Amino acid sequence: PKDEQRSIFVMPDIVNKMIANGWTGDKAGQGFYKKVKGEGKKEILSINLKTGEYGPQGEVKFASLKAAKGIEEVGPRVKAVLAGDDRAADFAWKVTRDTLIYTANRIPEIADDVVNVDRAMRWGFNWDLGPFEVLDAIGVKETVESIKKDGLAVPALFTQVLEKGEGTFYKRKEGKAYYFDIKTSGYLPVPMNPNVLLLKNLKEQNKVIKSNGSASLIDLGDGVLCLEFHSKMNAIDADIALLGFEALDKIEAEKLNGLVIANEGENFSVGANLMLLWLESQQGNWKNIEEMVRQFQNFCMRLKYSPKPVVAAPFGLTLGGGCEIAMGADAVRAAAETYVGLVEVGVGLIPGGGGCKNMLLNCEAALRAKGQKVWASQGDGGPFPKVQRAFEKIGFAKVATSAKEGIEFDYFKPSDKVSFNRDTLIHDAKQDVLAIAKDYKQPTPREDILVPGVGGKMAMVSAIRGFRSLGQISEHDAFIAESLAHVLCGGDI
Repeated sequence: PKDEQRSIFVMPDIVNKMIANGWTGDKAGQGFYKKVKGEGKKEILSINLKTGEYGPQGEVKFASLKAAKGIEEVGPRVKAVLAGDDRAADFAWKVTRDTLIYTANRIPEIADDVVNVDRAMRWGFNWDLGPFEVLDAIGVKETVESIKKDGLAVPALFTQVLEKGEGTFYKRKEGKAYYFDIKTSGYLPVPMNPNVLLLKNLKEQNKVIKSNGSASLIDLGDGVLCLEFHSKMNAIDADIALLGFEALDKIEAEKLNGLVIANEGENFSVGANLMLLWLESQQGNWKNIEEMVRQFQNFCMRLKYSPKPVVAAPFGLTLGGGCEIAMGADAVRAAAETYVGLVEVGVGLIPGGGGCKNMLLNCEAALRAKGQKVWASQGDGGPFPKVQRAFEKIGFAKVATSAKEGIEFDYFKPSDKVSFNRDTLIHDAKQDVLAIAKDYKQPTPREDILVPGVGGKMAMVSAIRGFRSLGQISEHDAFIAESLAHVLCGGDI
């Protein structure tokens, strides 16, 4: 009852009107939006919150959003939006302002420090930055000035950090993070789980061995290195492969324990840099494209047959080439929330980094676990079931929506492990490397992989052409599907 913002939970008049009229959403035929049939096409109208009448949505463009579009880091992106002078920026500022004021006024009522508030919002509500991290990003001093300009009361906590602190709620020193403590008006170390290993901390501690525009090689300690991606959207490119080769050379030459492949971006990797591939194709540089594919495939092969263990630590989107890198590693330590798949057919391609072969082997292992003699020429359908199983995953670009489902979909092996805490993922992967390294034996290429050959390929091509004749797939879809069948069946043998 003492909450100063309690009144915001009073139901707005427009919502009461909508409920009274039965405008409760799609099932009722209309809600905040209403679908109507126009001249030969459907139109979606939106409700006017003042009049309660429906009208065209109209197209709007905001300079503030356009200014933030190309900015990858969350903090600078938010700051760019708030710096605008259009309606979108004004709306964003008011929502952000009121949220930050309310949050500050709840301390120490709901938490003793800013760290736990930020963690609650990041961990519980999937915010990229907590409220006080946002404040630091947009500037505490600038925020206070804007609040005063709006005629609102400035929270005492904001004044305290400006007058008695260093003007920020967090600071970093020698690779460690500190937070502003309300009780002492000083800075204390941010409490850390001992199982959390942050690459950004290691970078500040001068643990970077080598770096280029897309990747860095970082010393995790205990004879374990980390290959980190940091290209745009962590797309796989030549720089990543080149530093990957150097990483593998280094762990072999210096007899280190092994390699972790990880990063701290929003996603592990969205796949190969298809824009570069498209530009080369537009110019007819087919030899360059062939070299790009060969380089990536060789890198994935080096991972698979490395003399030292390699553990991939995927999370978030792990698609296309990113998935192939994970499949090429000795083991995977995946975050529980991992969206993994070989999705190349969606852009008219098939996996080129060993994904087809590794999917085939994973399918074979899964079927073998069920007691099927998939390695034999006879019994339980011979080698064809694993090919069919692999084709269904790759040909339909199936994406697993969790690490557990990634195992079920054969992108990961049954022996691969899952971490439920994303923050401990790199630490867990490092521990996996150390455990595997104790009795590690360098893998050797198998020579006992049976494939159905021409017979199996013809059966699949026949089915594909059947779908094409029924109009269920396009001519190009059929071409891609037949190319995939050719690879999975072992070509013309």
